[in-house]
Amino acid sequence: MSEFSLPPLEQDQFSTYYGRTLDRSDGVNESVVYPGVQLKCSTKSRQLKKHIQPRNVFITKIEREGEDNVEFSHKLYGNDNQWTVLPKRLYSVCFPKIHLGSIPENNRITLQLTDNIYCVLPYVPDEFYKQKQQKAHRPSKPVTRRNKRARVSSEEAAAEQPYSGWGVYGMSVPEPNTISKENLMTELRSIMDEIHRSSVAVKNPFSGCDDLNKSEDAKAALTTVAQFVYHYAREELRMHPVRQTHSNELLWDNIKDTLH
Repeated sequence: MSEFSLPPLEQDQFSTYYGRTLDRSDGVNESVVYPGVQLKCSTKSRQLKKHIQPRNVFITKIEREGEDNVEFSHKLYGNDNQWTVLPKRLYSVCFPKIHLGSIPENNRITLQLTDNIYCVLPYVPDEFYKQKQQKAHRPSKPVTRRNKRARVSSEEAAAEQPYSGWGVYGMSVPEPNTISKENLMTELRSIMDEIHRSSVAVKNPFSGCDDLNKSEDAKAALTTVAQFVYHYAREELRMHPVRQTHSNELLWDNIKDTLH
């Protein structure tokens, strides 16, 4: 099964819940497409947050007669055999440590559930995805005269040279003949997994260097890091140009010509 935001399915989960139709009075067809585990408490319990885990989340598919559009819902199934929609306040509990950059394009991923069953599912609840998109474009600090000037300066700099690198999924088009954010992060994630699995001691490119200006190898490594951050991680690291001077003019002079 492909990497997913919810825990892998157990055989009994799949056998018990997959394809189960939820009772609805509006005639809409809603069925379980990614089973979870039944809660050990009622969905109305005041202690719900203490009992809930990611494995308790079910994903259902909603189909309306005469409409091609398919909707998904994230549900909980209580020990009173009652279904309820996963509350927004529990999104971060059931989907912890998920960053916008790790969410696939359009918040959809194809999973292989069995040898012959494949499903297109939302990686996280669509509302949670929208929240993360909005948060990524919202100032993290109150607007003051000082940081307003800094953002204006940043926007002017961006206007001078379009930033077409690390794009938010579904919101920008990667530069032609350039590896996409999704593919790059997939490869990096695989490499990190292999490093952890193999217990490889990764060399620090700046090891043994206490002055970047005195090491050609360190300057070359720094150039690569700067290029990566500029094209793929400026937004995430909040490294927009907000200063007019450089803290290390000598180092800047040493590497600026190798950046392009």
